[in-house]
Amino acid sequence: MRQRTRKDGDGTTRAGVRSRGRRGGRLLRRSALVALRLRRLHIPLVVNLFTIMAALTVAVVLALSLFTAWQGRAVAEATGRALSRELTAKVAHRIETLFSPAAALTTLSSSLPDIAQPPDLLVHPMGWFLMRALETYPTLYSGFIGFDDGRFYQIIAVPDRPRSAEEEARRATAVRLTHGAPPDTRFIHRAVVQGAGVGERIQVWTFLDRDRVLLGSQVQATAAYDPTVRPWYRLARGQGGTVMTDIYTFHSLGLPGVTLARAFDGDVPGVFGIDLTLASIADFVAAQTLSPNGRLLVGTADGQVIAYRGPDGLRTGAESVRGQPLRLEDLRDPSIIRAMFAPAAGGDVQVVPRIDSGEPILVRRLRVSMPVARDIVVAMAAPLSDYTGPVDTMVRNSLLFALLVALVGIPATWVVARRMSGALAVLAEDAGRIRTLDLDREVRVRTIVREIHDLAIAQRTMKESLRTFGLYVPRDLVRRIMASGGSAAPGGQRRELSLLFTDIEGFTTLSERTPAEDLMVRTSAYFEEITAAVNAQAGIVDKFIGDAVMALWNAPEPVADHVVRACLAALDAHQRVTRFNAGLADRGLPPFPTRFGLHVGEAVVGNVGSSTRMDYSAIGAAVNMASRIEGLNKVYGTRILVSEAVAERVAGRFVLREMDRVQPKGALQAVRVFDLVGAHPEHATVLGAADAVVAGPEALSFATRWNAAQDLLRRQRDWAGAADAFAVLAQARPDDPAAAQMQALAARLASDPDAAREWSDIRRMEAK
Repeated sequence: MRQRTRKDGDGTTRAGVRSRGRRGGRLLRRSALVALRLRRLHIPLVVNLFTIMAALTVAVVLALSLFTAWQGRAVAEATGRALSRELTAKVAHRIETLFSPAAALTTLSSSLPDIAQPPDLLVHPMGWFLMRALETYPTLYSGFIGFDDGRFYQIIAVPDRPRSAEEEARRATAVRLTHGAPPDTRFIHRAVVQGAGVGERIQVWTFLDRDRVLLGSQVQATAAYDPTVRPWYRLARGQGGTVMTDIYTFHSLGLPGVTLARAFDGDVPGVFGIDLTLASIADFVAAQTLSPNGRLLVGTADGQVIAYRGPDGLRTGAESVRGQPLRLEDLRDPSIIRAMFAPAAGGDVQVVPRIDSGEPILVRRLRVSMPVARDIVVAMAAPLSDYTGPVDTMVRNSLLFALLVALVGIPATWVVARRMSGALAVLAEDAGRIRTLDLDREVRVRTIVREIHDLAIAQRTMKESLRTFGLYVPRDLVRRIMASGGSAAPGGQRRELSLLFTDIEGFTTLSERTPAEDLMVRTSAYFEEITAAVNAQAGIVDKFIGDAVMALWNAPEPVADHVVRACLAALDAHQRVTRFNAGLADRGLPPFPTRFGLHVGEAVVGNVGSSTRMDYSAIGAAVNMASRIEGLNKVYGTRILVSEAVAERVAGRFVLREMDRVQPKGALQAVRVFDLVGAHPEHATVLGAADAVVAGPEALSFATRWNAAQDLLRRQRDWAGAADAFAVLAQARPDDPAAAQMQALAARLASDPDAAREWSDIRRMEAK
C-alpha cells in the first residue's frame, strides 16, 4: 500500500516542516541552556580584576602603539611629502638659475647690432661682452656666433679657481684639447675665418689670462669645423626664437652639454649660442639628499634624460644607448616612469601605486618653465616605506618594549588584583561564616582601599550585633533554617520529629531559696550543658521554658537517624548534668536533678508568631506527648523516659527498660514508656557513643532481668512469677522506686483474683 505524504501549498511536506521545527526547537533549547549557564556563571573577583586590568593594560598598549603608528606614519608621510616638495622645487630653481641667464643672454645678444659683424683674426666686437658674461655666470661654458658663410667665433671660459677635482679635470681637458694652452689661460678665443683662397678657411686660437692679456695664439691653416652643419645651428635657423638642443658632446671640450641658440639676421645671417655643460646639473643632482630608494630625474618633456640619480648611482645624458642619447625608457625604472606620466603627479606630491608591484610611492613631477621652446621636467619618486619604514621599525620596537612591559606588568597586575581581591575574599569568606552564624572568628583586613576598609568595619560591627542578638535566639536553629533555604514567613510543614523535653526536679522550691541573680547564673550554666549535648548530636534547642528545655531533631534540615541521635543527646545531657551537679555539690550548692522525656512522631514545624515577632517551633500531639512522657519520670523515679515509638526505632542498639503502658492526661491513646539506660555495648562503636553513655554489664543484666519480669507480668500474666522477679530486682536496687512499684503491683494481682481480672495493663494518669 502506498503511503501518501501530504504537502502544503508551496510543495513542502508536513513531515519536513515538523522535522525542521523539531531541529529549530532543539537549537532554541540549547541556546537557552547556554544562556542560563552563562547567567549562573560567577567568576572570582581576582580573575575579574586581573582580566579588566590586564585588558586595560593591553588595550592601552595597543591603542598607544596604533596611535603612535598612525601618527608616526602620518608625520613620516608628511615629512616625505615636504622633503619631496622641497627637493623638486630646489632642483627646478637650480635649473632655472642655470638656464634662465643663458636664455636671457642668448635673446639679448642675438639682438645686438654688432652680432652680425663677421670676426677677424683676433677679435670680434662681441668679445668683451661675452667674456664679461662668462665671468658673471660661471655655469656657462662658452658663447659663440656661427655665420651662414661658415665663419665662427667662440669664447671659452676656463675656470680660474677650481672648486673641485672634477673642475680641475675639466680644465686640464680643455687645455689639452686647445692644443697646449698656457697654464694661466682664463679665456680661449676661437675664430674660424676665410682664408686667402676661395673656400679656404683657417682657425685661430688665442689665449688670454684673467686680465685679458694675450698669453699666446695658435693658427690652424685648415679648419674642418663648419657651424652650419651643427645641430644647434640648424635647429635655431629652422624654428625661430630661442631653442635648446638635445644633449651632445662639445667638440672643443669632449664633454656632454646642451646649447641655447637663437638666429639673427644681417648682411651675413647666423646663430648666436650659449653652451652649458651637463656637469653642473649632474653635480647638483648628485649632491642632493635622497631617501634610500629615492629617484630624481631632470629631463626634457619629450623624454630625454639630462641627469638621473637612482639606487644604482648617477646617469647623465652623455650616456649613449644604441647610438642615441639616454632616454627615459632606457632607465627601466617603473617608479620614475610612474612619476613622469601619473596624472596626479603633475601637481603636489602624491602617493600612487607602483606599476609593477603596487607598492605605494611618493611622486611629483614639476615642469620648469623655460624661456625656450623646450621645457625641462624635474621628477622624483620614492617608496613611501623609505619614510614610514623607520617609524614602523620604531613602532615594532615600541610594541616589543610595551609587550615586555606588559609581560612584567601583568604579573604585577595579578599581585595588585590579588591584594585587592584578597581582602574582599577574606570578607566574603567571613560573610559566608556569618550566614551560618559562625561569629566567633575575628577577621582583620589590611587595605589601602577606603571602601574595603569601611566594609570591613561595617562587617565587624554587624558581627558584634549578631553575636549579641544570637544570645537571645537559638543560633543553631537560625543557622539551619538559613542552610535549608527557609524563610521567615509564617507557616510550617508536617515532618517526623524527635522531640526532647527536660525539666529540673524541685526547681520551684529551689528558686524560692536561691537569690535570683545566683539562680540565673547557675541556670545559664546548666542550659549551656544541655545545649552542648543537643548541638553535638545535630539537634536544635527550640526554646527555654523557665527551667525546662525543648529540643528537636530532623528540622529545619533533615537529620539521618535522628531518633538515635536524640537518644545519644539525652544520655550525654544526663551525664553532663550529673557532672554539673557534682560541681555544685563541691561548692555546697543545691543540685539541678533533671528529668528527660523523648518521643518521635509527626508534627508541624515552622514559623509561628506575628509580623514583628516570630518563633520557630513545632506544634502537634507528638510535642504534647513528649512533654507528658518527661513528666512521667516523677511517677517512676526515672531520669530518661522514651516512648514506645522511640524504643521500636532504637531496639537492639540501646539498653531499655520497659516501664509501663500509660495514657497521659489529655491523651486519647495509651503508650508504652521505657527507661533509657544507655547505649548497647555491642553497638557503641557504630553509634559513636562515648564510654560514659554506654551501659555497663550490671546495668545490661539488670535491664534484661527487668524486661523478663515485665514479660511475665504483662504478656504471660504470671502474677506470682512476676512478683518474685520484681522482688529480686527491688532487693538488688532498693533505691529504685519503679522496682518497688512493679513488685507491689504483681503481688497485688497475684493475691487478688478479682483485681487481676479487672487489670487492663493501662495506667491512666489524672495529672500532668
